[in-house]
Amino acid sequence: MQPPAPQSSTSDPCGRVGSEGDASPTSESEKREIKTLPKIEIYSSKFCSFCWAANRLLKAKGVEFTVYSVDGDPEKRKEMTARGGGPTVPQIFVDGRPVGGFDELTALDMDDELDPLLGLGSQPSS
Repeated sequence: MQPPAPQSSTSDPCGRVGSEGDASPTSESEKREIKTLPKIEIYSSKFCSFCWAANRLLKAKGVEFTVYSVDGDPEKRKEMTARGGGPTVPQIFVDGRPVGGFDELTALDMDDELDPLLGLGSQPSS
């Protein structure tokens, strides 16, 4: 007796089965997971405890972000201010829009507005 022929379907770690090459989402929740995440940028200084706190909060959210150090770089600080950020660090931008500093980031989180802004959840109900 011969072993059964291999099948052309694949199974992912969740046990879902699909045919090979079928990378299209099969449910609405999977389609939402594919959406493009926003670009998150932080202008920061290694001497700034609020910068560290903003980094920790975003890391805890599991999002990727780019950090620009303004230490010893007056041109980078000018760039930050010209983009609409204030003169102090951290200055946080999401998809190019200024969010503010750590206080504003924390306020958004406490008001349940940060996760949707970061692309992590649905818009809170009004």
